[in-house]
Amino acid sequence: MSNETKKRIIDAATHLFGTHGLANVRLQQVAAACGISVGNLAYHFRTKDLIVKAVYEQLFQDFSRILSKHLQQRSFLDLEQQLDQYFDFFQQYPFFIADLSEITRDFPELQGKSRPLVQKMYLQIKSRLDFDLRRGVLLPSEASINYDTLAHSIWSTIVFWSQQAVLRNVPSQKAFFHETIWKQITPCLTSTGQAEFRKLIQPHITTSKER
Repeated sequence: MSNETKKRIIDAATHLFGTHGLANVRLQQVAAACGISVGNLAYHFRTKDLIVKAVYEQLFQDFSRILSKHLQQRSFLDLEQQLDQYFDFFQQYPFFIADLSEITRDFPELQGKSRPLVQKMYLQIKSRLDFDLRRGVLLPSEASINYDTLAHSIWSTIVFWSQQAVLRNVPSQKAFFHETIWKQITPCLTSTGQAEFRKLIQPHITTSKER
């Protein structure tokens, strides 16, 4: 029961942090969201800082799980499935980016764990492009294509997608997210890459948009 209550507290705090921001959530709100007393909450987490750290430990585990799926398939489906996971991750943890300056200031040890994960994410995107170059589905880099710039553009789209939706006051649509990223990649496809994209990715994007 103790572990179950802790999980409820962490899940409730995650939702509240995502809705209101880290600075605007009080222990009373977390307790109310769990349906428990503040005293019961304090039995498991004496302070809000401890809750923040527990939420971030879960966040790091979820992020690491996505990173572990890198290049498990020799096709564009590998990226497509990882994009799904990244979209869900940043929807669940919008405060990861939105409240980064606060975390940097108040929890330097968490910021120290965040940066290597985000850097690894970028390096994986770059290595994926390098892999697709080698297997002949992307045009060679001498064809006026800067794949370092493309990797950074894809990374930025993934990381800041939820935030730009909030700023523009528009829904954060998964199908549009996928389409936006693939539109950055498709001009770089060889004829082999175009055929693979039409077969594996285009039907998935079309189906998602129709839902």
